[in-house]
Amino acid sequence: MTTLGRFLQALEKMMNEKIDLKDVGYETIELYRDELDTNLITEDVIKNLPDEVLVSSVNFIDEKGDEYLVIDKTLYENSEQLSTIWMKNGEVIEEPTQ
Repeated sequence: MTTLGRFLQALEKMMNEKIDLKDVGYETIELYRDELDTNLITEDVIKNLPDEVLVSSVNFIDEKGDEYLVIDKTLYENSEQLSTIWMKNGEVIEEPTQ
């Protein structure tokens, strides 16, 4: 499943309501290892990554003003998922499952 699909599925389950796709921000960019943000990914993890990584992010702000963000890192050459970070209001959280 895509980053966008997993994000929508998890949030809709958690919030018990349908999220309109027009309210969701989404982007995928190619980054070289030295361009990755060490505030989100530790240097120990970064040094073990390949030279090129695709980074996909999806965000949504609910009616209370809470911002949800997911960041996926995948291999450039075959889209194999490397890791995922979920955040709420800038804090790392577990993937929403409720």
